[in-house]
Amino acid sequence: MSSASNLLTTIVSREEVHAQMHWVYRDWAGGNGPHWDDFFEAPSSVFFVEKGRVELEFEDGRSVCCQAGDIFLGVRSVRKQRIGANTKLLSVGYDLTWATRHSAYDHVLNVCVPAKVVAKNASCRRLRVATLRLLKRFYPDRREIDFVSATHLPPSDAGDAIRQQLAFWEWLGHLQRVFDDQDLRPAFPMARSEIVREVKDRVDRYPLSSPFKDIAKDLGLSVSWRRVQQLFKAELHQAPHDYFDARRIDHARRHLRQRGASVKEVAAELGFRSLSHFSVWFKKGSGVSPRQFLAGS
Repeated sequence: MSSASNLLTTIVSREEVHAQMHWVYRDWAGGNGPHWDDFFEAPSSVFFVEKGRVELEFEDGRSVCCQAGDIFLGVRSVRKQRIGANTKLLSVGYDLTWATRHSAYDHVLNVCVPAKVVAKNASCRRLRVATLRLLKRFYPDRREIDFVSATHLPPSDAGDAIRQQLAFWEWLGHLQRVFDDQDLRPAFPMARSEIVREVKDRVDRYPLSSPFKDIAKDLGLSVSWRRVQQLFKAELHQAPHDYFDARRIDHARRHLRQRGASVKEVAAELGFRSLSHFSVWFKKGSGVSPRQFLAGS
């Protein structure tokens, strides 16, 4: 509990953070034998290769191979994978992002920690124990659960939900210590100037279904919109329009994952009158179409 509280205090005091768990599972993952999947978008994830072998290839051409005893530390990305026969994984899928919707560890992950390093590193061993504890918190009567079942987290009452969330934060605390030991440092995008904070606050509250071009008209700032764009990009590493679009993409991803939310419903929520326009926009921002995203989520 204390480590969860300490992590929560430390992170929230530095910057606004969104943290969400997507799954925790432990299962044989080889299926009918090794083959390359199509490219799909995967959230940030950690998996322990308990047996077998996993090969990953990323959109930018990089590749990673993890074998028994290794730990994969991944960030949200578009990738394809090949899982060897008789491969068993212990995994957690999650998101940890700043208010800009950038991953807290955007450019340093998608790495494999080799078994020989894991064996000598106490933080890696504690993370595995914490992962097993997290699995037990969500599935108290199961030692293993398959990936498909795990992507739909079990319903819980208010008390269980709080205990599960605290267990997740405690797990994040152990993960952060592994990141520290591997010298994987987060980047903290900060809105320093008053103008950027004002614009960011307005964009955060702006209706996701409204045209972004109306925002500049409503702000009434003392500087030009071009200057606002320069400052925003310098401090938050993206233009205001891209930041707003990232909010919309984040909304679309979360709502598409909900059971019963259709592509048509999400498109309407975001002000799209045409499903084809929504699909093109979503693929441009996510790397995959809405239906591919649903198939891989």
